[in-house]
Amino acid sequence: MLDNIKKLPSRQGLSDLELVRRFKQGDRDLAFDQLVRRYQERIYWTVRRIVGSHEDADDVAQETFVTMWQKLDSFREDANFFTWLYRVSVNAALGHLRRSKMKRFVSLETLVQPFEDPDMQSDRNMLNDERISAVEQAIQALPPQQRVVFCMRYYDGLKYEEISVMLGKSTGTLKANYHHAIKKLEQALKDEFAQT
Repeated sequence: MLDNIKKLPSRQGLSDLELVRRFKQGDRDLAFDQLVRRYQERIYWTVRRIVGSHEDADDVAQETFVTMWQKLDSFREDANFFTWLYRVSVNAALGHLRRSKMKRFVSLETLVQPFEDPDMQSDRNMLNDERISAVEQAIQALPPQQRVVFCMRYYDGLKYEEISVMLGKSTGTLKANYHHAIKKLEQALKDEFAQT
C-alpha cells in the first residue's frame, strides 16, 4: 500500500526556482512559507538599515512579502530570485521613506572605534555614544538614493553590478551616489568632531 503513495521531495531542499514553480502551480502556501522562512531575516536587515527603526522595518518587510505574494506569478524564471526580492525590498523601503519623510538611519557603530585606555570606561562609553549620534545624524542627512546605495555597498557588500540589476541604475550612477555619500559623511563628521 505504501508503494502507491507518491513521494514528494523535501520542501526544505528545494531551490528558489523550484519553490517559485510550485507557487505558480498552485502550491502557494507551502512554497511562499518556505521562501519567507529562507529570506525573512536578510530582508528584515536590508530594510532595517534603510528605514532605521524596528517597527518600520517590520512593516516594510511585511510589505515586501505581500508584494512577493502578489507578483510572484509574473516572476521571470530566468532571473535570480533573491536579486528580484532584494529589489522589491529596497523599493518598498524607499517608498516608505518617501511616504513618511523619514530621515533616520541605524547607527554605524562599526565605524566608531573605542578608545584604548581601559581606565576610562565610562568616559569612553559617553564619547562613543556621542560619536554614534554624530554618525547617525550624518547618515540622516543623506538623500534616500545615496543612503540606499551606501547601505547596499557598505553593509551588504554588494558589487556595483549587483546593485545595478537590483535598482535598475547604471553602475556609473551608483558609483557616483556612493562616492557622494562617503564624501558627505566624511565632511559632516569632520565638521562635527572639529567642534568638540
